[in-house]
Amino acid sequence: DAAKPHGNDLFTILKNKSVVTDVSGSAVVALGNLGDAAKPYVKDILDLFKDNSVHPDIRFSAASALGNLGDTTKPYVKDIADILKDDSFNSNIRGYAAEVLGNLGDTAKNYFKDIVDILKNKSVGSDVRISALEALGNLGDAAKPYVKDIVDILKDKSVGSDVRISAVFALGNLGD
Repeated sequence: DAAKPHGNDLFTILKNKSVVTDVSGSAVVALGNLGDAAKPYVKDILDLFKDNSVHPDIRFSAASALGNLGDTTKPYVKDIADILKDDSFNSNIRGYAAEVLGNLGDTAKNYFKDIVDILKNKSVGSDVRISALEALGNLGDAAKPYVKDIVDILKDKSVGSDVRISAVFALGNLGD
């Protein structure tokens, strides 16, 4: 709570191009930890995530921040799902989008099917599919309707072993 009044200070650091990447990345992660106090900055964090000219480490930090913000991110969940589905974004960003949706849980429930569609699409790179599995594995009971899809990936011998191993971990994370 003590840092909440300093959201604007963190945002100013983040927007300052002369600040080193590690500090900027840390500032965006800190914004993601502020909850509702970060509400004025969520769109800007999303824009950082989407911007190809932004350093990849800062984009990863922006994804982490979005995933931590829960309901504060709700107005932008569709944008995050669109990134997941858009193959013009590189695979790292698409994978981060899947992870953000998984971390948002119920806030992103309308887009869980999109995660599964990416998982089942064999033309999507294995790294994005692995992130989709990680996202599903983080959903707990909300992933129950998709367990069969995860099992199908596990059993499909045409799927790479890295993806199949991630299916094992996803199932393990779902527990009972």
